Amino acid sequence: KIILLLIILNLILISGCNNSNNIDKNLVKCISEKSVVYISTGCVACEKQEKLFGDNFKELNVIDCVFESEKCRNAEITKVPAWFIDNKKYEGVQTIEKLKELTGC
Repeated sequence: KIILLLIILNLILISGCNNSNNIDKNLVKCISEKSVVYISTGCVACEKQEKLFGDNFKELNVIDCVFESEKCRNAEITKVPAWFIDNKKYEGVQTIEKLKELTGC
């Protein structure tokens, strides 16, 4: 009984950790079409932003300032993550709900 209980608890924890993977693909596509996110490899806040999207993060328009520094300079990026939506810059980690609101998705 104890082993069964541990297995069930483990499954609950695993499914709770993977909630970010359950984001509607159409929502991610919409956000991607209306935004660009600037990040930097090794940035803790950027990792938090990525975790909110889970596997769907790779579907976004992402510019990594470590590898594309000129694009970041041209966009005057001073803090990452930074989102550009409708020619406006939003710095810091943004929730899915906030991005939904900002993009109109």
